[in-house]
Amino acid sequence: MNRPIKFRGIVAENVDDEFGDDLLFRKGQMIYGQVVFDGKTPYIVGPIVEVNDEYISLEYWCPVDRETLGEFTGFHDKNGVEVYAGDQLELLNCSPRFWTVEMDQGCWCGIWRSDGVIDARCPVAELVADGATVIGNIHENPENEQ
Repeated sequence: MNRPIKFRGIVAENVDDEFGDDLLFRKGQMIYGQVVFDGKTPYIVGPIVEVNDEYISLEYWCPVDRETLGEFTGFHDKNGVEVYAGDQLELLNCSPRFWTVEMDQGCWCGIWRSDGVIDARCPVAELVADGATVIGNIHENPENEQ
């Protein structure tokens, strides 16, 4: 499957514009783009604005909480919403009804846990083909995590 490689994460600290006049990204906000690391600190970065022999200029760069990084799976739910690692999916008329998206054994899977142990797994491709919808993610809605 060919898919765009992109990520998301939750902003770790407020980010102002270069003059300090405007708040570009608010701490706790979800941001999307590519991921780069400066040591152990992950940044979500935007598209290249300018590049030459001496430097590269990006539209934006923003530190994010490492624990909230999620990769795009290449799948969309029944409403066209992109599905990322850490998303929570709901599949009506199915048992179990709620799934958490994770990479499992080399495959993007919906995982259902009982008492912290994987009790069921289903490829995300099958869940979205059956009409699953993204209802949140484990970072912004931890109360929904199994």
